[in-house]
Amino acid sequence: MKDLFKMLNNKAGIVHLILLILVAVVLAASAWYVGAHLSTGNRAVSPISSSAALKTASESASPISYSGIQINDRTVSFAVIGKRIILRYEGKFYGQDENGEPKQIVLVNHDQYKWYGLVDRPEGVAIDPYYDQIFSFKVFPDGKRFIFVMRFSELAGDHSFLQRFKTYYFNPDKKGGEVSKIMDVPYVNFVSFVIPKIDKISDDGKTVSFNMYQCWNCGDPPAEKRVLDTSSF
Repeated sequence: MKDLFKMLNNKAGIVHLILLILVAVVLAASAWYVGAHLSTGNRAVSPISSSAALKTASESASPISYSGIQINDRTVSFAVIGKRIILRYEGKFYGQDENGEPKQIVLVNHDQYKWYGLVDRPEGVAIDPYYDQIFSFKVFPDGKRFIFVMRFSELAGDHSFLQRFKTYYFNPDKKGGEVSKIMDVPYVNFVSFVIPKIDKISDDGKTVSFNMYQCWNCGDPPAEKRVLDTSSF
């Protein structure tokens, strides 16, 4: 204690005491930081994404017996993530919104899931990126089967672009024929009602209805309804 009073009675002693206090504070802060870091080092961190993103931190792909085709840049593929079926095409991922319509989503860590190739866009087709998309998509009430419409453009003989719509049905229980093409029509504006938008799937999954449009996004309501029996697929 006498040594402390002597130290306080001269300027050099005061400076020395202040330095000792600062060193003690720094050491205490360092010890707290290291302890806090070690205690959270193994804690799982949830992915951060936009409101349209699909959070996948706690979900894993469900097993499925379908092997699928080889996936390339032109392939429509899917993954089963938790209880959801997600489509992938042209680097984009599609889920469903509250109305069952296809909705582009952000899928974090997408490479950690098993993807199954379904169909390829025709090779050599001249593509307009605006029309190259999953146009319609709905999952059946059983959560296993689904139906989707591919939309892309191709060059016609007169060098004009025609939109093409191909509708496919996937049934994992139909071994050897899991993927069925059920509609394939080129589209010419205002000629016929050939643009298929999936409307409803019956609760028992036996029928699918389509709203057929003559012109998409033109403000006109669908003038035709088409109902198909899934047993014919």
